[in-house]
Amino acid sequence: MRNSFQILFLSFLFLFSACKKVETPNEEAKKVFGSWVYRYNTGGMSGAGGSQRFIEGQWLEFTDKGKLLIFEGSKKINKFRYKIEMKKSIYGGERPALIYENGVYETYQVQGDQLMISDEHYDGFAFVFERK
Repeated sequence: MRNSFQILFLSFLFLFSACKKVETPNEEAKKVFGSWVYRYNTGGMSGAGGSQRFIEGQWLEFTDKGKLLIFEGSKKINKFRYKIEMKKSIYGGERPALIYENGVYETYQVQGDQLMISDEHYDGFAFVFERK
């Protein structure tokens, strides 16, 4: 009987934590939630881009439950868990950052219907998406 109660309690605890919304540091940070179509990348050693991390036809969905889903057409090809915090940016000041389970983070900025995600490395890449 005690094991059944423990299993039931742990199940509710897991369910509750899995449904918890991502905490955001400000209203601006919430703008990332939704679906975004990949358009291009920039940066790298030449400044002209060239990263193969995303390709034409891919799109992202950021859920308010902390899941980043990556699609190619209608097929989900990957998913990650994330949280959002403010981080110092190489571009100056602080920006909202997507912090993944492994501790790696990328900052982002939303302007109108455009999302730019930066890997925050000098000679690194920035990825530009358009709201779907």
